Amino acid sequence: MAMNPARMRELLQGFQFKQLFIEELGWSQPPGGAPAAFSCGEGTFTRRPIAQLGGVVVFEITADDGRIPDAARCAAVHREIAKQYHENLLIFVDAARAQALWYWAKREGGKWLARPHLYVRGQPGDLFLSKISALFVDISAFGADGDISVVEMAERLRRALDVQPTTKKFYDEYQREHLRFIEHIAGIGDERDRRWYASVLLNRLMFIYFLQRKGWLDGGDREYLQKKLAASREQAPDAFYRYFLRPLFFDAFAVPESDRADSVSAAVGQIPYLSGSIFLRHPVEERWPAIAVDDAAFANLFHLFTRFSWNLDDTPGASDDEINPDVLGYIFEKYINQKAFGAYYTRPEITDYLCEQTIHRVILDKINPPPIGEGGPISVRAMLESPSPEGRIEQGGQSEAGGERFKHRGGAIQASPVREPRQFETMDELLMHLDAPRCRALLGEILPNLSILDPACGSGAFLVAAMKTLIPIYSAVVGQIHFLHDAWLNDWLRTAESHQSVNYHIKKRIISDNLFGVDIMAEAAEIAQLRLYLALVSSVEHERQLEPLPNIDFNILTGNSLIGLLKVNETEYNPRLGEQPYREVVKGKNDLVRAYRQVSGPTVDLRALRDEIQAHRDVAADNLNAAMLDRFQTLGVR
Repeated sequence: MAMNPARMRELLQGFQFKQLFIEELGWSQPPGGAPAAFSCGEGTFTRRPIAQLGGVVVFEITADDGRIPDAARCAAVHREIAKQYHENLLIFVDAARAQALWYWAKREGGKWLARPHLYVRGQPGDLFLSKISALFVDISAFGADGDISVVEMAERLRRALDVQPTTKKFYDEYQREHLRFIEHIAGIGDERDRRWYASVLLNRLMFIYFLQRKGWLDGGDREYLQKKLAASREQAPDAFYRYFLRPLFFDAFAVPESDRADSVSAAVGQIPYLSGSIFLRHPVEERWPAIAVDDAAFANLFHLFTRFSWNLDDTPGASDDEINPDVLGYIFEKYINQKAFGAYYTRPEITDYLCEQTIHRVILDKINPPPIGEGGPISVRAMLESPSPEGRIEQGGQSEAGGERFKHRGGAIQASPVREPRQFETMDELLMHLDAPRCRALLGEILPNLSILDPACGSGAFLVAAMKTLIPIYSAVVGQIHFLHDAWLNDWLRTAESHQSVNYHIKKRIISDNLFGVDIMAEAAEIAQLRLYLALVSSVEHERQLEPLPNIDFNILTGNSLIGLLKVNETEYNPRLGEQPYREVVKGKNDLVRAYRQVSGPTVDLRALRDEIQAHRDVAADNLNAAMLDRFQTLGVR
């Protein structure tokens, strides 16, 4: 029996986990497959065994409230089940079967160390397929007794789900390579700019490395960068950066294929047009046009990359050394953040939980109608010429006695109960009761106007978690549209389906329209952009589904979000501006930013548009700084 990645993807995306384990991973039917309810702490859960092998049992876990538990309750459930089944894998599934948390824990130093892995409906599944392929068991692995040892199965679980050792190993080597890389950069006279530019190049190269491991560069060449470096070194020493990488960045990825110079196409091969902020000339490149980088820097870097397995590969692998965007998030946080700055890494389960709690609450508050009598719609009006004999009619038709609504028909009063508009307590409940008006409200008003700001975005952990929170909502709505007869929704769906990948289109909208971040460190803001780009391209299954990346320079900004004016007094601001009122400057800047986000193709000079936006921001910043200084001086702040 051989692995069938296409079938595995189909079952994973369909949340058919029992079939996935038994039909494709080679596991056995579990002993006694009946669901069993149990209590754990303050919650009640149901466990259903779906597969077993070598003493390891896989359970699907559902909570009575229909939600995936938080980290503490997951740990409690695991401890409860481990009393009877020491080696286990738990799959927590929500009521809508839109999210699944694969939960495995290993024993180390007398403690259980959790390794949760979240899968969300609508994701292509590359990350999970690359993980769980280590759980595949061929018949040749079974012993003479027709079974496999628990030790072997525990090791397979570790290889599949324990990514922490790889994270630390890669980080340690990446940090050393970053320092070595800096020493090979010439032509930058400022040490800080030199260190910054090393990060810029490493970010671009890791992004490209993910693409090449996916097979999306030059006809599927999975060693594209290494081969191009070798060819360059045969022609001339230390020419790879100037004569290959710079054209690749600025004249290939940033320019549609039909508009590229023949010499560029011949040099780089078949490269998709991606545009995006990452392939615009960086401010450091503008300040130092004579930058040069030795070939040795890239040879060392690619040698590091090739020692690890990158999870965007088409064919799932079973390597210990797996690198994925989530792992890179940890690495970047650890590299950039210093405890001296009060910055700490926030674990994904915390960011996921916080985003769900806040974003779900905002959406529910907007979708839920206010209760009748509290500013909501009054469904019954009493038009009476004389007081009611059955009780005085209050405003809105509420009787003092009986709690009923009253209608007046031809002078007679008839009592008839009126239903309150439905109030949804959880997101799962809302997604299970989607009708045309609610879908229109979500897609037309609520989701497009939902702005999520992280005022200290670091490497983008909260922004990525916010995107993961929104994807199942979009996916549920899109899935429901097929069953609704609504012209507006069908038009929206046709627009989405006009793109090669609906998933890519939805993620791109979320990144462009909903996610905003600020960080005091420019390198952190750039890494946050990279993580969002990686999250976007990871949703693509085929090269043809790639579209130009969104331009998010002005979604993720460098700045200090703790200092500034909460409200601008235009009478203080205007005299200093000398030309336009503050409101007009902001509107002009916002109009340009909206255009910048949507631009793709060579007809508009993105750099010129970016510089024009920055000029507006500089004018506004100068005047706001002056107004804030006046405020401080007025308050006696020194």
